[in-house]
Amino acid sequence: MNQKYSSYHNLIQCCSDFGFMPNIVLCTMENSLIYRFCQEKIGIGIDADVHPEKELLAGLRKIELYDAIPWKINLVFRKNTVNDKVISRLQEICCNLD
Repeated sequence: MNQKYSSYHNLIQCCSDFGFMPNIVLCTMENSLIYRFCQEKIGIGIDADVHPEKELLAGLRKIELYDAIPWKINLVFRKNTVNDKVISRLQEICCNLD
């Protein structure tokens, strides 16, 4: 991710806490580029695992990070869809994440 995301700044801070600065030569918001550069062995990438396309991980080694980045989830929807089944299910899922 790029400098617009807190994950970027959290990474820089964590590296600094351990006494080094990463040599970041490219920042992108395009997850497909992150995976492509990793597959071509020209970089490593950090990505929030929110993508259902598991084929993106083909040939890659995934290292899971826990409690590294706090996330807030917000649901925005029109008032007239408050009783929609999908909206209700999303609310249920988000409320059970704590």
